[in-house]
Amino acid sequence: MGTFYTDEQMQEAIAALEGHTPGIWERMKKMALTPDDPHDEGQQIEQGAIVRVLTIVLPKVPFVAQAQDHSRQGHA
Repeated sequence: MGTFYTDEQMQEAIAALEGHTPGIWERMKKMALTPDDPHDEGQQIEQGAIVRVLTIVLPKVPFVAQAQDHSRQGHA
């Protein structure tokens, strides 16, 4: 079953992303609007930057970190 997040949790995650890299949310939305367009080198670089921010910031958001702790405990 999938995980559902509250609006408050989503806002917390967006604020964390923006706090780390201002403007990242708008850049992510822009990339999401054209997922099937061929990516030029600049877009590929931008996509790489977005992935890096997500992998750095999201694990630090409290509700994500807590979920990761619970999943690790279940596999112990």
